[in-house]
Amino acid sequence: MGACKDVGYTVFDHNETVAVGPFGNFTVSIFNKPSESLESVEIETQKSLESVEKITEKSFLSAVVLGAECNKVYKIDNGMCGELCLS
Repeated sequence: MGACKDVGYTVFDHNETVAVGPFGNFTVSIFNKPSESLESVEIETQKSLESVEKITEKSFLSAVVLGAECNKVYKIDNGMCGELCLS
């Protein structure tokens, strides 16, 4: 379990729909690793987001209590990372 960003795949590329037999269809988000020039910008952005995350912790706790939690899983293949939200 985890998200693509946890393993360095932070640049969203596209969504794919995957048929899972009797379970229906799932939407998988595909991410790439950033280029080196984007990495420095992304590090600064992440620092800014960390301060915002503290503010949104309360919203996250509310979502968990209301049952809106998402458990992310990922798989790396062909240099890309696919991420799926299981609730």
